[in-house]
Amino acid sequence: MSGDRGALKRVTVGDGWSLVVPVSLVEEREPDNSLVLWDERRTIRITSLSMSGREDGSPISAEELAGEEDAQHRVDRDDGVILELPPQLPERIDDEVVWTVPARAIATNAVLIAFFHSRSEGDEQWARTMAMSISHSG
Repeated sequence: MSGDRGALKRVTVGDGWSLVVPVSLVEEREPDNSLVLWDERRTIRITSLSMSGREDGSPISAEELAGEEDAQHRVDRDDGVILELPPQLPERIDDEVVWTVPARAIATNAVLIAFFHSRSEGDEQWARTMAMSISHSG
């Protein structure tokens, strides 16, 4: 992670989800329970959703929850989590152009949506590295 030689920490998002981020990021909870991690240059906004499964109590697999919509952006992993990382895109937030890497992680009965925002176009690899650390415990 060029430019980020500092220490890292694992942050619990909720619903069994966590990810590794620099210790320098400030953590805040939004009223809707989204987790926001930020510093003066970058922001990560994360929302998770878990469900109990089908009416009969059987689980809904990650594959079924993921569907085929963003299959072309899937990253191979061996931990049972399906991770989708589309390309970085510029967008306007609060009258400022920021670069965003969206991520969707899917596990059995659980989905996490994360947006990695940066003021620098050069932070795409940083965002992808942070997204790759997303894990689910259960």
